[in-house]
Amino acid sequence: MEFYLLLSLLLWLSNLCLYTYLILDQTYLWQIKEYRLDRMGSFLKNELKPKSLFSVLAIFKTVLLVSSLLLFTHLNIYSLILACIDLALNIFLTSVIIQRFITKKFRRPKVSIRNVLILSSTLSLAIFSLIYPVYLTTNSPTLNLSIFLVGFFGMVNNTLLLLSFSFVSLAVLLTTPLAQYRRRKIISAAKQKLRKMPELKVIGITGSYGKTGTK
Repeated sequence: MEFYLLLSLLLWLSNLCLYTYLILDQTYLWQIKEYRLDRMGSFLKNELKPKSLFSVLAIFKTVLLVSSLLLFTHLNIYSLILACIDLALNIFLTSVIIQRFITKKFRRPKVSIRNVLILSSTLSLAIFSLIYPVYLTTNSPTLNLSIFLVGFFGMVNNTLLLLSFSFVSLAVLLTTPLAQYRRRKIISAAKQKLRKMPELKVIGITGSYGKTGTK
């Protein structure tokens, strides 16, 4: 029993590390695209160049997810081998993330109210994936804890990883009204300030690219 609990905990922690990395990277991507659907769509269509390593690993994660679904109610040698393969894959990916962090190739978004809301809402899904099975097994004595935890973490956590971009994108859409309201307040305050300085010369720089360099 202790071995299965330890395996389940290691699976959850390693998946949490990968999931956190993905949502940080994807939130950063939305931020540099100014949270605009048209720019993100253009990027996904024309600029996205999937790295072969992570493309292959995504395929492995999909295979592991399907296998977890098939073996969810059976704890046997095959499901244990599957869980160990999943854990080994997570450890390898985590080492890649640590290397990126050390070499300063770790992309993360700037701290803002909107990004905090996006990250907290998407991370709450990972926290829920730990709390729910513990609650369920506590209130359902007939469930086999070992079978449930190994199968649940293998199935749900891989789903979180594969759908992380969808979760981040949904959080971006849900926080759009708040961002628009805050933007309107800033614009309104700027207009009031400009009215108090009628002699001030205002220079406007427009365009999709080059504004910061021109400034």
